[in-house]
Amino acid sequence: MKEQPIKTKSVWQPTHTLKEARMRAHRLFACLGTLAMISLALGAAGAGADPPISQPWPTPSQVFDVGTVPCGPIRLDSTADETLRIYFGHDGQPRFGIITGAARAVVTQLVTGKTVSLNIPGPAKFTPSGTTLYGAALIIGPNELWLTHGQVTFTGGFDPSSVIGNVVDLCPLLI
Repeated sequence: MKEQPIKTKSVWQPTHTLKEARMRAHRLFACLGTLAMISLALGAAGAGADPPISQPWPTPSQVFDVGTVPCGPIRLDSTADETLRIYFGHDGQPRFGIITGAARAVVTQLVTGKTVSLNIPGPAKFTPSGTTLYGAALIIGPNELWLTHGQVTFTGGFDPSSVIGNVVDLCPLLI
């Protein structure tokens, strides 16, 4: 029985018989196996990086005065079972940090008495090039009191013009 050629969608690549396709697959798997062995050998040689350090995150209650948030003064009461993990490179320098775990917060505007209850589990990843939040998170700063949703990336600090993603300003709910 004559083998039928396998047709590919690529214009520049000729059609191949089933036998030729199998031979190409074997070569590909042999190359991948070799690359896997090399990466294991290099990984074992570079396994001297420090293990990550972990610490609880954040503090249970904080007060932010007028100058530290746009609609202050506010009190932040949080219940969190979150952990900050800092990972290091082979040179011993921090590469990135990750915050994970369950977190809830109640933000109270101390003049109006209005409150907002939030479920803010994150997680968040911090790198030298920016910060990425992968779920609901609370951002507090001199120009922002924000709730984020989904993946939000800050490429130039917490400046509104550097934000990529969904951010909700909480100040109108508290004033």
